[in-house]
Amino acid sequence: MSELLTTPSISQLQSAGSLKWTAPDFLPASEMPVRGHWVAEMDYATAPVVQEAIEKAVKQQFYGYPPAWLNADLQRATANFQKQQYGWDVAEESVYPAASVLDVFRAFLKLLPAGSKILVPTPAYMPFLSIPQSFGVEVVQVNGRFRGREWRLDFDRLRLLAESAEALVLCNPWNPTGRVFTREELEIIRNIAVEKELLVFADEIHAPLVLPGFSHTPYASLPGTADHTVTATAASKAFNIPGLHSAQALVAADSALAGRWSEVTGFLGWSAPLGSFATIAAYDSGEPWLQEVRAYLADNLELAKSILIPESGWSWQVPQGGYLGFLSYDSGLANFAMLAEGGLSGVFFKRTGVATVPGSALGVGFSSGVRFNFASSKEVLTESLEALASFNSLL
Repeated sequence: MSELLTTPSISQLQSAGSLKWTAPDFLPASEMPVRGHWVAEMDYATAPVVQEAIEKAVKQQFYGYPPAWLNADLQRATANFQKQQYGWDVAEESVYPAASVLDVFRAFLKLLPAGSKILVPTPAYMPFLSIPQSFGVEVVQVNGRFRGREWRLDFDRLRLLAESAEALVLCNPWNPTGRVFTREELEIIRNIAVEKELLVFADEIHAPLVLPGFSHTPYASLPGTADHTVTATAASKAFNIPGLHSAQALVAADSALAGRWSEVTGFLGWSAPLGSFATIAAYDSGEPWLQEVRAYLADNLELAKSILIPESGWSWQVPQGGYLGFLSYDSGLANFAMLAEGGLSGVFFKRTGVATVPGSALGVGFSSGVRFNFASSKEVLTESLEALASFNSLL
């Protein structure tokens, strides 16, 4: 670890009591100490510039409601970050501060009439499958295809189902697979959305963590997308500040969607001041730290490739962006007596203490897999991956 990138020890992580390192209530009790690989946050301390901004705001006791000038500075920093990172010109007035990406998603769902259908590619981030029903919107799952150790969208299926749908969730990078969509793939999605008149919710929260060798194209930067797209982003995943409640919705101020969007912004909540200060510091000055995180994550994935070899029984795509991956266990699954122990994820947690998200929570047809978080120190990751690799011997 460098001076910029630091991580607590295993004992510190276990004693701190964070959610990530606490036993999940959806898994059976474990015989071993908890190892947190289920919650989507990193074990690394945030960027020093972000920590300094938080400490300054705390010293000033900035605990009240967010003033207009702070929201405006957040809009400025967000627009600049999009330009610097991706070459996307975003007007400051097109940035809407929000409490979280899920609050942006709730506002998006308010654009849809009750009884609408929303297409969700699976495996999926769990709330995208559960929240819509609270708004009278039906979720239609579109299973991805795993071919050649790579996850791909089923465009033929997507186009067919779009005939009777009103909206689409586009998660890029794709949580939980780690897949980063190419510009060509995004253009296919754009063409389907325009042809079938779909609104698109583009979740790009993991985009700052696209790894070396890959590049992120914001969906709404493509021609012909502004009139049907709400983009949600935040510094929370990339800079490890998810508890500070600050996110941003991006809706082009000059788009046909802007008027309708203005009617639902009350569902966005507000960006908490501490989160806004942290996000501004991250966007303005966090790039050196972010580069080190990307490099460290890339090294972690090389380590994972050396341990989770095909002979281990696990199949997976090496993530191209973010720190989450979907691991499927293909060896002797039919012989597992797992149902009483909470499925694959439950058995694994009970025997090893390694906590993961069950594949069954990510969509229909994924019970033979788990979502795994690779954003740990190499010490933690090595021990957890070795437990995964020797899983068959634990049964």
